[in-house]
Amino acid sequence: MKTIKSLIVLMLLCITLISSSWNTAVKGKIITIKADGSEVTPELLKQSAEVISARLRTYGIDTFYLNIFEASRQIEIAIPEKCNLQEVGKLITQKGNLAFYDTYSRDDVELLLKDTQLIDLFAPDGSRIGCAPLIMLEKANEIIKSYKTQDIKFCWHLSDDNIHACLYALKMNPVIVRSDIDKISGVNGENILLELNHEATKKWSEITRNSIGKTIAIVMDDKVLSDPVIRMPIDSGKCEISGKFTKSDISFFLALVNDGILPLNFTVIK
Repeated sequence: MKTIKSLIVLMLLCITLISSSWNTAVKGKIITIKADGSEVTPELLKQSAEVISARLRTYGIDTFYLNIFEASRQIEIAIPEKCNLQEVGKLITQKGNLAFYDTYSRDDVELLLKDTQLIDLFAPDGSRIGCAPLIMLEKANEIIKSYKTQDIKFCWHLSDDNIHACLYALKMNPVIVRSDIDKISGVNGENILLELNHEATKKWSEITRNSIGKTIAIVMDDKVLSDPVIRMPIDSGKCEISGKFTKSDISFFLALVNDGILPLNFTVIK
């Protein structure tokens, strides 16, 4: 009898601890996101919530509360007070599409567009169209929208100084997509290692063999992460993204790419 009473007390204590942990999250910060578009269904909202939950855990947030409001197409997430709302907001709304693209040179772009009004905004800068202060992005984007070409995909990269952005012109069809990648992991707390599957390894070997001296853009959700130049054929199927990544940056990236692509587009509304 004494043993049973002890077990009951222990169970009650465990329930109290779990409730306290849960309530801490509820009393913390709350983010509400809303699904955009016309094809929003309860099932897609549920799938999105599962992806978001997995991302939060991978990112290191174990205590959180999530609630789906089907009628308003919203998901409410409560997280501990210590969490960075801006970072979490990005984590739960980014699609998570990762792909590699061939790039166009400035000369290629001029030939395809048949004018230089966009190119003239930038000084020559290697494989990129060029870099410019952030205040010029609006003007550049207006020019880009005026083009009717279906041959070029324009993507930006935010420079390390957070003052400039660099513009890339990519070929429309990616050469490597997320489904081609078997494993993505952090390396030495600074870099990110991508390991391709068997079929993609053979494809990547051929691509790199035919692209010596050319640039490949590694793109996440239409933003360029890195633009390595192919120096030699890569037969191993392993690609390393190097950069000034922090441990938090790597955790964020792994949460985005390893826990599924969001099936819906979301906007933070609160």
